Amino acid sequence: MKNAIASIASLSFLSACGYPSFYEAQYDCAKWIKDGGTYNGIIKAIPETNNNKNQMKEVFIDTLNTFSLRKCQKDLETNQVLGLILKNRVAGQTYVFNENQRLENSPSRLIDRNLDWQVEKRFRY
Repeated sequence: MKNAIASIASLSFLSACGYPSFYEAQYDCAKWIKDGGTYNGIIKAIPETNNNKNQMKEVFIDTLNTFSLRKCQKDLETNQVLGLILKNRVAGQTYVFNENQRLENSPSRLIDRNLDWQVEKRFRY
């Protein structure tokens, strides 16, 4: 009987420590992202010449994108949203990207590679 009461008490305690739903956990994680800072990625413009004038116009102007240092990821196995933080970027810094980091279908958008994401916060539901 003591074991049953202890089990029920511990389950009640554990369920009280999380969010009632995925939506609420995701919502708070999204708020957490906003407080985490950003960094910039830039691809420098190339000079326009007669040899390259047929390329897309985006290559002739600096392309700048802003990226968050945090992100949220749903973990289905543990019923939580993981708050991930980027360890190899610094808030407020601007990083120069290579031309091959443009998105092919959206050349004014950049993709950052070789990112080191680590779990910093857990939003259990």
